[in-house]
Amino acid sequence: MTEHDKSKADRRLTDYVRQFHDTFDGSFPEVPTSLGPSSYELLANEVSTEANDGAPVVLDLGCGTGRLLEILTERGIPPENLIGVDFSPEQINRARSRFADMPVRLHICEAHNLPLLDDTVDYVLAHMSLAVMKPIEKTLREIHRVLGPGGVLAVVLGDEPASGSIEGHYSRILSETIARHQSDPLSFESVDTQTAPRETLADTVRRTTGMQEVVPMRPFELMMQMSGAEYIAFLEGDYLYQSLSDPARREVVEAVSRLFDAHGENSVDIPLTMQLAVFAKPAAVADESGGLL
Repeated sequence: MTEHDKSKADRRLTDYVRQFHDTFDGSFPEVPTSLGPSSYELLANEVSTEANDGAPVVLDLGCGTGRLLEILTERGIPPENLIGVDFSPEQINRARSRFADMPVRLHICEAHNLPLLDDTVDYVLAHMSLAVMKPIEKTLREIHRVLGPGGVLAVVLGDEPASGSIEGHYSRILSETIARHQSDPLSFESVDTQTAPRETLADTVRRTTGMQEVVPMRPFELMMQMSGAEYIAFLEGDYLYQSLSDPARREVVEAVSRLFDAHGENSVDIPLTMQLAVFAKPAAVADESGGLL
Protein backbone atom coordinates (compact mmCIF):
# COMPACT_ATOMS: atom_id res chain seq x y z
CA MET A 1 0.00 0.00 0.00
CA THR A 2 1.43 3.40 -1.00
CA GLU A 3 1.55 6.33 1.45
CA HIS A 4 -1.23 7.98 -0.57
CA ASP A 5 -3.40 4.86 -0.33
CA LYS A 6 -2.64 4.54 3.39
CA SER A 7 -3.63 8.17 3.94
CA LYS A 8 -6.92 7.62 2.10
CA ALA A 9 -7.59 4.47 4.13
CA ASP A 10 -6.86 6.32 7.37
CA ARG A 11 -9.28 9.08 6.38
CA ARG A 12 -11.99 6.55 5.49
CA LEU A 13 -11.56 4.93 8.87
CA THR A 14 -11.65 8.26 10.71
CA ASP A 15 -14.83 9.31 8.92
CA TYR A 16 -16.46 5.94 9.58
CA VAL A 17 -15.58 5.87 13.30
CA ARG A 18 -16.79 9.45 13.76
CA GLN A 19 -20.11 8.58 12.12
CA PHE A 20 -20.32 5.39 14.20
CA HIS A 21 -19.90 7.27 17.49
CA ASP A 22 -22.36 9.95 16.49
CA THR A 23 -24.93 7.11 16.47
CA PHE A 24 -23.65 4.63 19.08
CA ASP A 25 -22.54 5.45 22.62
CA GLY A 26 -19.29 3.53 22.35
CA SER A 27 -19.01 3.07 26.13
CA PHE A 28 -17.55 -0.23 27.29
CA PRO A 29 -19.34 -2.45 29.83
CA GLU A 30 -18.33 -1.59 33.38
CA VAL A 31 -17.88 -5.11 34.69
CA PRO A 32 -15.08 -6.66 36.77
CA THR A 33 -11.91 -7.85 35.09
CA SER A 34 -9.52 -10.67 35.91
CA LEU A 35 -7.33 -7.98 37.56
CA GLY A 36 -10.25 -6.91 39.79
CA PRO A 37 -11.70 -3.51 38.90
CA SER A 38 -13.40 -2.51 35.64
CA SER A 39 -11.19 -1.57 32.69
CA TYR A 40 -12.01 2.12 33.29
CA GLU A 41 -10.92 1.81 36.92
CA LEU A 42 -7.71 0.04 35.89
CA LEU A 43 -6.77 3.12 33.87
CA ALA A 44 -7.81 5.47 36.67
CA ASN A 45 -5.58 3.49 39.05
CA GLU A 46 -2.54 4.62 37.03
CA VAL A 47 -3.21 8.25 37.99
CA SER A 48 -1.62 9.51 41.18
CA THR A 49 -3.82 12.11 42.86
CA GLU A 50 -0.75 14.31 43.39
CA ALA A 51 1.78 15.68 40.90
CA ASN A 52 5.03 17.49 41.71
CA ASP A 53 3.27 20.85 41.94
CA GLY A 54 -0.22 19.81 43.08
CA ALA A 55 -3.05 17.85 41.52
CA PRO A 56 -2.18 16.26 38.16
CA VAL A 57 -3.54 17.36 34.79
CA VAL A 58 -5.15 14.39 33.03
CA LEU A 59 -6.11 14.07 29.36
CA ASP A 60 -8.63 11.40 28.30
CA LEU A 61 -7.91 10.68 24.64
CA GLY A 62 -11.13 9.54 22.98
CA CYS A 63 -13.18 10.42 26.05
CA GLY A 64 -16.59 9.51 24.60
CA THR A 65 -19.35 10.47 27.03
CA GLY A 66 -16.86 11.11 29.84
CA ARG A 67 -17.23 8.11 32.15
CA LEU A 68 -13.48 7.77 32.80
CA LEU A 69 -13.23 11.49 33.57
CA GLU A 70 -16.16 11.11 35.97
CA ILE A 71 -14.33 8.33 37.83
CA LEU A 72 -11.34 10.66 38.20
CA THR A 73 -13.52 13.41 39.71
CA GLU A 74 -14.90 10.82 42.15
CA ARG A 75 -11.29 10.11 43.17
CA GLY A 76 -10.60 13.73 43.97
CA ILE A 77 -8.95 15.09 40.81
CA PRO A 78 -10.16 18.71 40.44
CA PRO A 79 -12.50 19.00 37.42
CA GLU A 80 -10.50 21.96 36.10
CA ASN A 81 -7.49 19.62 35.81
CA LEU A 82 -9.36 17.21 33.55
CA ILE A 83 -9.40 17.39 29.74
CA GLY A 84 -11.42 15.21 27.39
CA VAL A 85 -11.06 15.10 23.62
CA ASP A 86 -13.06 13.17 21.05
CA PHE A 87 -13.61 13.59 17.32
CA SER A 88 -17.33 12.82 17.63
CA PRO A 89 -19.39 15.98 18.26
CA GLU A 90 -22.26 13.87 19.60
CA GLN A 91 -20.02 12.15 22.16
CA ILE A 92 -18.65 15.50 23.35
CA ASN A 93 -22.19 16.89 23.63
CA ARG A 94 -23.09 13.96 25.88
CA ALA A 95 -19.96 14.53 27.95
CA ARG A 96 -20.86 18.21 28.31
CA SER A 97 -24.26 17.18 29.64
CA ARG A 98 -22.53 14.89 32.16
CA PHE A 99 -20.30 17.74 33.36
CA ALA A 100 -22.79 20.60 33.01
CA ASP A 101 -21.86 21.99 36.44
CA MET A 102 -18.14 21.19 36.35
CA PRO A 103 -15.24 23.02 34.63
CA VAL A 104 -13.97 19.92 32.81
CA ARG A 105 -12.37 21.01 29.52
CA LEU A 106 -13.88 19.19 26.54
CA HIS A 107 -12.74 19.55 22.93
CA ILE A 108 -13.88 18.19 19.56
CA CYS A 109 -10.65 17.34 17.74
CA GLU A 110 -8.53 14.53 16.36
CA ALA A 111 -5.86 12.95 18.53
CA HIS A 112 -2.99 14.05 16.28
CA ASN A 113 -3.99 17.73 16.52
CA LEU A 114 -4.60 18.54 20.18
CA PRO A 115 -5.48 22.12 21.24
CA LEU A 116 -2.97 22.00 24.10
CA LEU A 117 0.40 23.58 24.83
CA ASP A 118 3.63 21.60 25.05
CA ASP A 119 4.47 19.87 28.36
CA THR A 120 1.15 20.73 30.04
CA VAL A 121 -0.27 17.27 30.85
CA ASP A 122 0.80 14.76 33.52
CA TYR A 123 -1.24 11.77 32.32
CA VAL A 124 -2.72 10.75 28.98
CA LEU A 125 -5.29 7.94 29.19
CA ALA A 126 -6.75 6.06 26.22
CA HIS A 127 -9.48 3.46 26.75
CA MET A 128 -10.02 1.25 23.68
CA SER A 129 -9.35 4.21 21.39
CA LEU A 130 -5.69 4.22 20.34
CA ALA A 131 -6.11 1.54 17.66
CA VAL A 132 -8.40 3.76 15.57
CA MET A 133 -6.39 6.99 15.99
CA LYS A 134 -4.70 7.09 12.60
CA PRO A 135 -1.94 7.65 11.70
CA ILE A 136 -0.67 6.10 14.93
CA GLU A 137 2.84 7.61 14.74
CA LYS A 138 1.45 11.13 14.42
CA THR A 139 -0.88 10.52 17.37
CA LEU A 140 1.96 9.20 19.53
CA ARG A 141 4.16 12.20 18.71
CA GLU A 142 1.31 14.52 19.70
CA ILE A 143 0.88 12.66 22.99
CA HIS A 144 4.61 13.04 23.62
CA ARG A 145 4.41 16.78 22.84
CA VAL A 146 1.70 17.56 25.41
CA LEU A 147 3.09 15.32 28.16
CA GLY A 148 5.43 17.03 30.58
CA PRO A 149 8.75 15.46 31.65
CA GLY A 150 8.01 12.27 33.55
CA GLY A 151 4.47 12.23 32.17
CA VAL A 152 2.62 8.93 31.76
CA LEU A 153 0.67 7.38 28.88
CA ALA A 154 -1.69 4.57 30.01
CA VAL A 155 -3.65 2.60 27.43
CA VAL A 156 -6.29 -0.15 27.47
CA LEU A 157 -6.35 -2.12 24.20
CA GLY A 158 -8.11 -5.15 22.84
CA ASP A 159 -6.06 -8.34 22.64
CA GLU A 160 -6.23 -11.51 20.56
CA PRO A 161 -9.21 -13.63 21.69
CA ALA A 162 -8.47 -16.89 23.45
CA SER A 163 -8.57 -19.95 21.21
CA GLY A 164 -11.89 -21.78 21.45
CA SER A 165 -13.64 -18.90 23.25
CA ILE A 166 -16.89 -17.29 22.07
CA GLU A 167 -14.84 -14.24 21.06
CA GLY A 168 -12.41 -16.44 19.15
CA HIS A 169 -15.24 -18.12 17.26
CA TYR A 170 -16.86 -14.73 16.58
CA SER A 171 -13.58 -13.36 15.21
CA ARG A 172 -13.36 -16.32 12.83
CA ILE A 173 -17.03 -15.96 11.77
CA LEU A 174 -16.52 -12.26 11.12
CA SER A 175 -13.33 -12.78 9.10
CA GLU A 176 -14.93 -15.46 6.94
CA THR A 177 -18.06 -13.37 6.38
CA ILE A 178 -16.03 -10.31 5.36
CA ALA A 179 -14.00 -12.44 2.95
CA ARG A 180 -17.18 -13.72 1.29
CA HIS A 181 -19.13 -10.47 1.13
CA GLN A 182 -16.72 -7.53 0.90
CA SER A 183 -13.64 -7.42 -1.28
CA ASP A 184 -12.72 -3.95 0.05
CA PRO A 185 -14.31 -3.64 3.48
CA LEU A 186 -13.58 -0.82 5.87
CA SER A 187 -12.42 -4.01 7.42
CA PHE A 188 -9.20 -4.66 9.11
CA GLU A 189 -8.06 -1.10 8.49
CA SER A 190 -9.90 -0.49 11.76
CA VAL A 191 -7.26 -2.14 13.92
CA ASP A 192 -3.72 -0.90 13.52
CA THR A 193 -1.27 -3.79 13.52
CA GLN A 194 1.16 -1.60 15.42
CA THR A 195 -1.19 -1.27 18.38
CA ALA A 196 -2.95 -4.64 18.44
CA PRO A 197 -0.21 -7.27 18.89
CA ARG A 198 1.44 -7.16 22.30
CA GLU A 199 4.97 -7.50 20.86
CA THR A 200 4.93 -4.33 18.75
CA LEU A 201 3.16 -1.59 20.72
CA ALA A 202 6.15 -0.90 22.95
CA ASP A 203 8.44 -0.87 19.89
CA THR A 204 6.19 1.64 18.10
CA VAL A 205 5.99 3.92 21.15
CA ARG A 206 9.76 3.72 21.70
CA ARG A 207 10.62 4.33 18.05
CA THR A 208 8.19 7.22 17.69
CA THR A 209 8.57 9.01 21.03
CA GLY A 210 11.43 7.54 23.04
CA MET A 211 9.00 6.72 25.86
CA GLN A 212 9.61 3.47 27.73
CA GLU A 213 7.31 0.89 29.30
CA VAL A 214 6.90 1.48 33.03
CA VAL A 215 5.95 -2.17 33.58
CA PRO A 216 5.51 -5.06 31.12
CA MET A 217 2.19 -5.00 29.31
CA ARG A 218 -0.51 -6.65 31.42
CA PRO A 219 -3.07 -8.91 29.73
CA PHE A 220 -6.45 -9.28 31.43
CA GLU A 221 -9.98 -10.38 30.71
CA LEU A 222 -13.27 -8.53 30.97
CA MET A 223 -15.51 -10.97 32.81
CA MET A 224 -18.70 -10.92 30.74
CA GLN A 225 -21.69 -13.25 31.00
CA MET A 226 -24.34 -13.07 28.28
CA SER A 227 -27.13 -14.92 26.56
CA GLY A 228 -27.06 -15.26 22.78
CA ALA A 229 -29.52 -12.38 22.39
CA GLU A 230 -27.46 -10.16 24.71
CA TYR A 231 -24.26 -10.95 22.83
CA ILE A 232 -25.87 -10.15 19.48
CA ALA A 233 -27.04 -6.81 20.92
CA PHE A 234 -23.47 -6.24 22.17
CA LEU A 235 -22.20 -6.64 18.59
CA GLU A 236 -24.00 -3.41 17.67
CA GLY A 237 -20.99 -1.69 19.23
CA ASP A 238 -18.43 -3.52 17.06
CA TYR A 239 -16.92 -1.39 14.28
CA LEU A 240 -16.41 -4.30 11.90
CA TYR A 241 -19.86 -5.78 12.45
CA GLN A 242 -21.47 -2.40 11.80
CA SER A 243 -19.45 -1.95 8.60
CA LEU A 244 -21.00 -5.11 7.09
CA SER A 245 -23.85 -5.12 4.62
CA ASP A 246 -27.28 -6.19 5.91
CA PRO A 247 -27.05 -9.70 4.35
CA ALA A 248 -23.58 -10.19 5.84
CA ARG A 249 -24.80 -9.06 9.25
CA ARG A 250 -27.69 -11.53 9.11
CA GLU A 251 -25.20 -14.26 8.27
CA VAL A 252 -23.08 -13.37 11.30
CA VAL A 253 -26.14 -13.31 13.59
CA GLU A 254 -27.25 -16.74 12.38
CA ALA A 255 -23.77 -18.21 12.93
CA VAL A 256 -23.48 -16.65 16.40
CA SER A 257 -26.96 -17.94 17.32
CA ARG A 258 -25.90 -21.47 16.35
CA LEU A 259 -22.77 -21.04 18.45
CA PHE A 260 -24.79 -20.18 21.56
CA ASP A 261 -27.35 -22.92 20.85
CA ALA A 262 -24.50 -25.44 20.87
CA HIS A 263 -23.64 -24.39 24.43
CA GLY A 264 -27.19 -25.23 25.53
CA GLU A 265 -27.17 -22.66 28.34
CA ASN A 266 -29.17 -19.47 28.90
CA SER A 267 -26.04 -17.52 29.81
CA VAL A 268 -22.45 -18.15 28.75
CA ASP A 269 -19.16 -16.86 30.21
CA ILE A 270 -17.48 -14.62 27.63
CA PRO A 271 -14.04 -13.41 28.73
CA LEU A 272 -13.07 -10.47 26.49
CA THR A 273 -9.27 -10.36 26.21
CA MET A 274 -7.65 -6.97 26.73
CA GLN A 275 -4.33 -5.50 27.81
CA LEU A 276 -3.06 -2.56 29.84
CA ALA A 277 0.09 -0.73 28.74
CA VAL A 278 1.82 2.07 30.65
CA PHE A 279 4.64 4.24 29.26
CA ALA A 280 6.55 7.20 30.69
CA LYS A 281 8.23 10.20 29.12
CA PRO A 282 11.77 10.68 30.45
CA ALA A 283 12.00 13.13 33.34
CA ALA A 284 13.90 16.37 32.90
CA VAL A 285 17.55 16.14 33.99
CA ALA A 286 19.35 19.03 35.69
CA ASP A 287 22.68 20.14 34.19
CA GLU A 288 25.70 21.23 36.26
CA SER A 289 24.42 24.81 36.55
CA GLY A 290 21.09 23.62 37.94
CA GLY A 291 19.15 24.19 34.73
CA LEU A 292 17.04 21.54 33.09
CA LEU A 293 18.25 19.69 30.01
